[in-house]
Amino acid sequence: MKRKAGVLRGGRGASDSAAVTLSTSGAAVAEERTRDTTKLFAHRETLRCAETTRCRACCYKIVLFGRAGLLPNVRPELCPRMAAAADSTLSNTSDVSQSIGLYDSQHVRRILIVGDGNFSFSLALANAFHAAADDAQTRVELVATSHESRDTVLETYPDGARILEELHAMPAHVTVLHEVDATDAAQMQALGKFDRVLWNFPCVRAPRGEDGQNQEMELNKKLLADFFAHVGELLTATGEVHVTHKTKAPFGQWGIESIAETHGLRHAHSVVFDRCLYPGYSNKKVLSKGSFPIWDSLTFVFVPASRPEAAEGPDAASDDAARVIEPIVRVTPDVLRTMYLLLSPTIQDRLDAGSKHKKRKPNKPSPAVDVGVEASGKSAAPTPAGAKPKQSTAGKNGSQASEKRKRPPQPPGKFGHHKKQKLRKRK
Repeated sequence: MKRKAGVLRGGRGASDSAAVTLSTSGAAVAEERTRDTTKLFAHRETLRCAETTRCRACCYKIVLFGRAGLLPNVRPELCPRMAAAADSTLSNTSDVSQSIGLYDSQHVRRILIVGDGNFSFSLALANAFHAAADDAQTRVELVATSHESRDTVLETYPDGARILEELHAMPAHVTVLHEVDATDAAQMQALGKFDRVLWNFPCVRAPRGEDGQNQEMELNKKLLADFFAHVGELLTATGEVHVTHKTKAPFGQWGIESIAETHGLRHAHSVVFDRCLYPGYSNKKVLSKGSFPIWDSLTFVFVPASRPEAAEGPDAASDDAARVIEPIVRVTPDVLRTMYLLLSPTIQDRLDAGSKHKKRKPNKPSPAVDVGVEASGKSAAPTPAGAKPKQSTAGKNGSQASEKRKRPPQPPGKFGHHKKQKLRKRK
C-alpha cells in the first residue's frame, strides 16, 4: 500500500511543484517533479534549438526538472548556438528589425539596465542596436548603470576596461553611469521614463562569494522591496519591469512575485532565460569575477497593477505578450512532454554511452612459476648424473598447487621469507 506524502511548493507564484510517493516503510520509491507552466513562456529560438538539434541544455532550461532514465543535463557551452556565437562578434547587428532577446526597436525606445556588474549584458544590447543609432526614428537608447564606482568595476572584472571602452565608443545611443543605487527613488527618477527597466540577478553581497543563500534571504527580499516600491514610476504607458533570477532553492523561495505585488506591480508572465540570446553576456557574482550557473533562471515581467489586464481566458496572457513581445511562445504541458521525449535516450544514445564507458577487461592470470627457476631468477643447477630428480610437489593435487603458486615467491633478503623460516625453526 502506498500513501501520498504531500506536495512541496516554493515561495514563487509560478512555483515548481513536486509530488513524492512513499511506501509504507517510508522509503521514496518514485519521485516526479513537473514544472508549473502558469504564465510561463519561452523564446522561439530556445524552443527551436531544443526541437531541431535536440539540445539538452535548452531542453532542461524549459523542463527544469530531470527524471529517472533521461539523458543528463550538459554545460550551456555545449549548446550549438554558443559555438555559432563564438564565431561572430556581433550576432544581431545585421538584423534589419534591430532586436535581441526580448527587446526590439519596434516596441522599445529607452531601456534602463541597473546593477550590471561587468556591463557585458549592456554591451550585448548596445551591439544589437548599434546599426540604428544614428536614426532618430528607430534608435534605442540604453542607460547602463552599476552600483559600484568605475574604479571598482575596473579592479574587480578583468574584462571591465575593454567592455567600458566599447560602450563609450557608442555615445549616440549608450549612456554609462556608475554608483547608481536601484533602491534610491530620487536618484532613479532623475533618469527619466523608460519602456523597459532591467535588473539581472539582484543580490546583496555575501562573504566568501556565496551570494543569495539562506543567510541573506531577508536582506535580498528587502533589496527587491525597496526597488519595487518606486520602479513603477519610471515606466512609460507600455513600460515593463524585467527581473531575471534563478528559480532553484533557495532563490525560488524569495517570493519575487509576492514582493512586487505588495508594491503595486502585477506579474504579467515569466520567460525562460536563455543566455545564448545575448552574445557576450557573462553573469558575475557581486564584486567578484566568478560566475554561477543560471540555466534554471526566469525573466519575471511586471507591469503596474493599475494597468488594465487583457481579456480573461487561457490564452489571455499569450495574446497580451504577443502584442508586446512577438518572439515568445507559451510553454504548455504538451511542450514539457515533448521536451521529455527529446531527453529520452535513443538506441544510438545507449550505444554511444556504452562505447564511452566500457567495462575494464579482467586482468590476465599470471603465468605459472617455473619450478626450475630459483627465486633469484637464475636457472637451477643441472641434476648430477645418477641423482634422482627432485619430485614435483604437485602430488595428487598438482593442478591445485600450481594454481596457488602462480604468484612468484618473495625474493630472499634480510627480512625475506627464508629468514622468517629459520627463526620459526629455532623457536
